[in-house]
Amino acid sequence: ISAGGNLAAGTLGTLNITDANFMVGNGGSNSDPDNVYLYASDLIQVNGLNFSGSRLDDVYMEAITINLNNVAFPTTADVMLRSRDGTLHFDTYANKVVGGVNLTNVSHGGTTLARDHFDNGPAGHIDSTIVLPNGTPAVKIRGQ
Repeated sequence: ISAGGNLAAGTLGTLNITDANFMVGNGGSNSDPDNVYLYASDLIQVNGLNFSGSRLDDVYMEAITINLNNVAFPTTADVMLRSRDGTLHFDTYANKVVGGVNLTNVSHGGTTLARDHFDNGPAGHIDSTIVLPNGTPAVKIRGQ
């Protein structure tokens, strides 16, 4: 999918994405940075997603359960993953934890995310220790 500006997709059920590339943030050096917004009432299930675009800013995903496998967020992305419980789980794509954020082979800026890339914040407020140039966490896990 290629968008000249922001990209948003939503569903009242499950949002399934498989083997996709989202190209946003290509509006030129004088354009505002662009964002990707994905919403689902129940489940966001992604198996293979790359983002490209020189000016991608925010990636926001919200659902009761977020289940990501083989997802590559670019270095520029400020990622917000909001699930019902705001809990974080690794290598659970095949057996997702309902209500949580499930990450299997997910990277940010080329770094494959693991438990030691996140603080020990409480469920609903977990931040990555990987930071953006402005000093904010690159990946944030929040509860609804």
